[in-house]
Amino acid sequence: MILNMKDTDNKIKIILDIGQMLLSNGADVNRVEDTTIRLANAFEFRDCQVHAINSSIILTLTSPDDEIVTRARRITRIDTDLDKVDELNNLSRKICSGMKEPGSIENEMERIRASAPYSPFMMYFAYAISASFFTLFFGGSWQDMLYSVPIALMLRFVKVELSQFNNNKMVDNIILSAVLTFLALIGQRLFPILHSDLIIIGDIMLLIPGLAFCNSIHDMVMGDTISGVLSMFDAVLRALSIAIGYVAVWAVMGRLL
Repeated sequence: MILNMKDTDNKIKIILDIGQMLLSNGADVNRVEDTTIRLANAFEFRDCQVHAINSSIILTLTSPDDEIVTRARRITRIDTDLDKVDELNNLSRKICSGMKEPGSIENEMERIRASAPYSPFMMYFAYAISASFFTLFFGGSWQDMLYSVPIALMLRFVKVELSQFNNNKMVDNIILSAVLTFLALIGQRLFPILHSDLIIIGDIMLLIPGLAFCNSIHDMVMGDTISGVLSMFDAVLRALSIAIGYVAVWAVMGRLL
């Protein structure tokens, strides 16, 4: 055996854990299914069949002692952490190459699960620099560019706080879009030289579900039509939630200002 593990359930758990971590950190469905099958073969399972969408993984395989096993795993939240995806890919290659100790595998998985690729300072800096240059790219002045920075910092702060209480990205996007629209309109009211529309465009780019949209196209091209349609629908709903937050604040503030 490639791995000296006596308990079939432990092997399946490792396979599903890695698949879940890949999917929940932004990996496309085709990568998740391919990695899952390769891990099953490494553990000497046979006839591995896996079906993954953006909310679940269903795995059916035949164990070395000819027992047919089916397991399912529910995915409740998908974020974007491509560094973890890369580390999980490296771990999968090690397993397929002969990594034998289950304790070592679980320790590696726990390290990857707990890792934070960027410090809070770097995340705030990334938000600020991205929003400012998006504002400049879409035609904003240097004053608009500077004013977009504190809005981006506020967006990051609100997003971190929301993550502690809410797991619904649509609700998050409505709140975040409303906050940035409110701050942009207030800024234009206080400083008429500013252009609220360009500031909003620059900051709202931080919320656009670009990875989800690209993954949906990739899934459909690779033949995973169901997953691609679901991911596309999720991206559209998230974009719609951004528009709802913007329109709600604009409708109210437009009458007051």
